[in-house]
Amino acid sequence: MARLLRTLVVLVLLAPLAATAQTAGDLAVVGYRADDPDEFAAVALAPVPGGAEVAFTDNGWRAAGSFRANEGVHRYTVPAAGLAPGTVLTFADVAGPAFSTSGDQLLVYTGPDDAPAFVYGLNVEGPAEWQADATSANTSALPAGLANGSTAVAVDEFDNVAYDGPTTGTRAELLAAIGDPANWVGSDDDRPPFPDDFVVTGAGGNLPPAFTAALADGDVVADVPFAFDYDAADADGDPFTFALAAGPAGASVDAASGVLTWTPTQSQAGPSYDVTVTVSDGEAAATTTATLTVLAEPPDRAPVFSDPTYGVLVGQGEAVAVDYDAEDPEGAPVTYALVSGPDGAAVDASTGVVTWTAPSAVGVYPLVVTATDGALTSRVDLFVGVQGEVAPGLRLGPLRAAVRAAYTGTTLGYDRGRDSLYAGVSAFPDGVVRGVYTGFAVALPGGVDPSAYLANAGINAEHTWPQSMGASSEPQRSDMHILYPAKSNVNGSRGNSPYGEVPDAQTQTWYRGAESQTTIPTDAIDEWSERGPVYFEPRESVKGDIARAVLYFATVYEPAADASFLEDQLETLIAWDAADPASPEEAVRSGLVARYQGNVNPFVLDPTLAGRAFDPKDTAAEDAPGRALAVSVRPNPTATSATIALDLAEASAVRAEAFDALGRRVAVAYDAPFAAGRHAVALDASGLPAGIYVVRVVAGDEVVPVPLTVVR
Repeated sequence: MARLLRTLVVLVLLAPLAATAQTAGDLAVVGYRADDPDEFAAVALAPVPGGAEVAFTDNGWRAAGSFRANEGVHRYTVPAAGLAPGTVLTFADVAGPAFSTSGDQLLVYTGPDDAPAFVYGLNVEGPAEWQADATSANTSALPAGLANGSTAVAVDEFDNVAYDGPTTGTRAELLAAIGDPANWVGSDDDRPPFPDDFVVTGAGGNLPPAFTAALADGDVVADVPFAFDYDAADADGDPFTFALAAGPAGASVDAASGVLTWTPTQSQAGPSYDVTVTVSDGEAAATTTATLTVLAEPPDRAPVFSDPTYGVLVGQGEAVAVDYDAEDPEGAPVTYALVSGPDGAAVDASTGVVTWTAPSAVGVYPLVVTATDGALTSRVDLFVGVQGEVAPGLRLGPLRAAVRAAYTGTTLGYDRGRDSLYAGVSAFPDGVVRGVYTGFAVALPGGVDPSAYLANAGINAEHTWPQSMGASSEPQRSDMHILYPAKSNVNGSRGNSPYGEVPDAQTQTWYRGAESQTTIPTDAIDEWSERGPVYFEPRESVKGDIARAVLYFATVYEPAADASFLEDQLETLIAWDAADPASPEEAVRSGLVARYQGNVNPFVLDPTLAGRAFDPKDTAAEDAPGRALAVSVRPNPTATSATIALDLAEASAVRAEAFDALGRRVAVAYDAPFAAGRHAVALDASGLPAGIYVVRVVAGDEVVPVPLTVVR
């Protein structure tokens, strides 16, 4: 690829926070990717207190001491626990900076824009080639206070660069290594992985522990025992203890576990009480306060469903029976109702059993079941996935075209789509968002910006089909069927690698939960995702989910999809789809996405679709020798009618019918006996919408499908 002249400058600024002042070199940039999607990474080389707001912008820095103001800004809030030395921050496709492949810079800072305190700088133009001034959007001066080779580095010009040197050492040793351009790698075509496992020795400093679970304002009931489990984390790994700093008589907090217990008395009913709890590591402490109001009697509460079912998968025509059980906390009788659902579905008002007979049309059918005590009501959303063949009889290209015509939805745009993915899909039903590759979980509260909140907590959106391979433009960029939450550093590690099996001996990094390591895990190895030199292997439980998402993209957005990228992993994806079949949870996810986009993922509903759509070995010859029935359809395409010509080797009952891409019968052209010989049957297509259909002729044991295109 021909190189373009470009300049990359990354500057890190951090204003003084709490009692610990950050200085140049407390953070260092360790990676940057200008090829879509934009990504960058930085490592903490000293403690960074929680609550700091760090801004990232691609505005250049003027020699006169101010920013150019023609670009965007992304603001990141350091988690309450702070950043311990060695923590790597990875940002993928965040709002704000929009990097240009013809040159750009990234400035990172806290505090006011007119008085930043610089911490680190990266220039991707050539060794020691900082610009004298920010004369354009693609240039920047080296700010005063930074020293190239120590708290700044200039490396060779590439689209994508990453630090590839030592990751263990003191702050000074690591700064010297990161500041050496010989320790960096770059590419205009590939995306070198960012380092994600640093050990900073002798870092010193102390960060206070931070609450990760704290009591909120609320009500308690007199004479009813109350308990709450406080939890905290210490970024330095220091042990910590809890204490009740202030609270009502009778309340106590266990110093080791953080469990608050209190049984309020009737004499305490009426007033409100402040409960203040501290957590300390012996040097620094954090405090939280909540207000509890004591009620003389408990308020009426809505019925509570016990372990409700949210999704089921059934076959066409199969009977559905789902038993719901709800209890009223006050003991009142509960009645059930079906608020919405497909025709024929019902719920027994007294037992809570939902019954329905699945139709022949493949799809995900939503139902809403409620339980009421006469005053208050609770609800459960149920999604029934009806599985069967999509566009039966079609294979390969014609099948993919039929799927594309029937299953292309209307996406929301990236910002709205990403927020909807988090809050409306991934957080269902318990309010917790989990990373697809690792299971890393973050509770998503109401009333927040989902994308910003989760970005601060270490989760961003993973495109299972990478943006650089065809998913960078709308509508596909924001299609939630290919988007999943992922732990940010794991998302960055996968980059645009194809999926595949990685031999354990070749695995470079293993990921599970919040952990990463370079050695083979000694337990629960199937729960770890793996990054290898070429492929990325997801944990075992989501391999089928990933395969069906990728194959969905390759079908619905086939014109935009990079064919060689698909070819590199196709055999593996088909195998994963077969080995890890769709689950009820996938039917729920597909149904939730359909609420926003109007389409489901057909690969979740048709276990044969992956093979029929992509595997030539799965394709039977339509004109096999010795066939007793030959069929043709003319004209094809048609706008009005078509003639079905058939040649029977012997007399037989014949049925000729047409199906749409959802597997629904839309027309019956003939259903009666025929003598041996040639016959013609008329099919009226004048009332059919434009699209691809399957004309299926059945004669005895012979079944012949023929695709038919209807145009308008």
